[in-house]
Amino acid sequence: MKRINYDELILFMLLVILDLLMIVLIESDEIQNFINGHMLIFFKISVIILVLFSICQFPKIFTIPSRIYITNKFFPLIFFVIIFLLYFAYADDKDEVISDSFNDILFITENIDNYEGDMLYFKGFIYQDKENPAQLYLAREMLTCCQYDSRIIKIPLINMDETINEDTWIIVYGKVINDDGLKLKVACYEKCSEPNDRFLKEH
Repeated sequence: MKRINYDELILFMLLVILDLLMIVLIESDEIQNFINGHMLIFFKISVIILVLFSICQFPKIFTIPSRIYITNKFFPLIFFVIIFLLYFAYADDKDEVISDSFNDILFITENIDNYEGDMLYFKGFIYQDKENPAQLYLAREMLTCCQYDSRIIKIPLINMDETINEDTWIIVYGKVINDDGLKLKVACYEKCSEPNDRFLKEH
């Protein structure tokens, strides 16, 4: 019967648990609550590498414990340090993310000349106007006092994927266009989960 190296077993179990948690985050779209869509590709790559590392770790469970310090146990730590460094390398992009508040959108609209040409992030749902069904909008609902007194705040989208369904929640990364008002030329977008509070509040 093979002996079990409990140090390696614990490390393997931790890696598997971490793999599962990261996969669940991706499948549920909850990862959008932690990182922006621009960084999602790095997170998916990290999951793949971590799965491969877990597979390589499994045979070590049946090795004889060694008194020699095993340096490769630092690899997961080093790996995640690299991921976080990549994340903070995009700090400028992260700072440009528009928060889900009416004041931010209103400020940009009122100062559109200062933002024209900037690449920004917006989060909302796909909206189609019955009077102009060919035009897709990124929209949020704003409350004045209650849900029955809500109105749609919408931004016209340029070069948007026309196959996307109405009411789909997305994070859009695009260029601000001043064409008789605020418009957004879409560079890329990611689907996301509906926020807990989908309504904007009027201040």
